[in-house]
Amino acid sequence: MKIKALQEECDQLLDRLAEALADKPAEFQDILHMMRDIASHIMRKQDRLRERVSDVMGGKVLPLPSDKLREAEARVDAKRSIKFILEVLEDYGEVPLELREKISATEDIHALEAMFTLARKAESIEDFQAKLEDVKCCM
Repeated sequence: MKIKALQEECDQLLDRLAEALADKPAEFQDILHMMRDIASHIMRKQDRLRERVSDVMGGKVLPLPSDKLREAEARVDAKRSIKFILEVLEDYGEVPLELREKISATEDIHALEAMFTLARKAESIEDFQAKLEDVKCCM
């Protein structure tokens, strides 16, 4: 199994690394941090493997800078999507406060993408609201 082989290889590399840097704890920590970053980048979709690799490296699964960056990017994407949805709807007139708040409170990028598509296809704000109600089970 690929995962098992990768874990064994990581174990061997880390054992050799620990031996080589036993008297240099600061450097050891820097290298472990870098290895965590690399493992995170390579194994984004394999969280279980990432946890095992992190455990092998002697640490708990901690939020990594790359994780924080992805979260920040997702928030920026959501804010941008909300802005675009509201701009499209404003072409039809004033967006009711309740609807504006509902859209602004949405964090799920897939729901926002669906809302944007509905807004583009809607013929009015009322039409958008009706279509939004029809698909709310999915959002």
